[in-house]
Amino acid sequence: MAGGRPDAPGMTAVRSALAGAALVEFVCHDDALLVLVITATGHHPAQGRRHDDRVRGRRQAQVRPAPRQPGRRRPRSQARRPRPVLAEATILQRLLLEEVAEEIDGRALVIVPAGPLHTLPWSVLPCLHARPVSVVPAPRRGWRPVSGLAARNRWVIAAAGPGLRHAATEVERVCWPPTGAPSWCARRLADVADALGRADVLHLAAHGTFHSRSPLLSSIELEDGPLMAYDLLTPRLPPRLVVLSACDSGMARVPAEGAPLGLAGTFLARGAACVVAGLIPVPDDEALALMTLFHNLIAAGEPPAAALATASSKTRVPGFACFGAGEHPVVVSRSRRDARGR
Repeated sequence: MAGGRPDAPGMTAVRSALAGAALVEFVCHDDALLVLVITATGHHPAQGRRHDDRVRGRRQAQVRPAPRQPGRRRPRSQARRPRPVLAEATILQRLLLEEVAEEIDGRALVIVPAGPLHTLPWSVLPCLHARPVSVVPAPRRGWRPVSGLAARNRWVIAAAGPGLRHAATEVERVCWPPTGAPSWCARRLADVADALGRADVLHLAAHGTFHSRSPLLSSIELEDGPLMAYDLLTPRLPPRLVVLSACDSGMARVPAEGAPLGLAGTFLARGAACVVAGLIPVPDDEALALMTLFHNLIAAGEPPAAALATASSKTRVPGFACFGAGEHPVVVSRSRRDARGR
């Protein structure tokens, strides 16, 4: 420990943990945005361009849809993606990744963003379609470069919020145990609060609200009231995998120094290994399709980042990001348990 912060892992430890993936770190320096790539075989010096303002403007103005009622996961009739998204995503890809395209080609990515890039829905970039991406605040926080997340049988707790047609069905499908794991469909704040200390996997399908000025007031709307970020500031160790199937649940305010502040960041700061959360509006029925496939893949032993990439690609539903240690499986599939027992 140094100054109360975890020591950053050494380069050897990072390279070993990456295996076939690449760590891509963005750094803001004056008016330039630099990018450093680390792989198992070496590291590549930072490349930079003076386009930080251009990146910020395109991230905020085009990749996210126009302003709307705060934080609502929408029915299909109300959720329309803007036509320029693909064109703007292509421009962002060129600005951010063109100079390191060769180093990251075909690799799963662990991305350490800077500034507004913390809330970029990376899956909308054409070159990252169907590619596992884990977003971490820093190599020393939110990402574990050693395999300390041993996969195991899971205890799943899920809850649906009010006002969404398909949320209850989504929760039922999440709680259906394809691996024989115990599960519980919660309804109220007290149930979810209790689950924080017991569940391996927590899934919330609901409306979400992000408060940029007071990130700890960001919330998920449950049947009897909002679950706020500050409610998570308890001694209990949170679930290893948290899935926030809600618009804006992955949004954050990023101080000049420190980790992103918001729901996803709070779960990670309290000890969750991985958080999957929404960054842009997603129609209610599309969220149902995506999350059904995602949890089936998790139950089969896929790591969260790979499961999200596959589910997003097959359902054609972007807008969710994987924060934290998304490259580590959180459960053991039945086939793997059977093989291990022979």
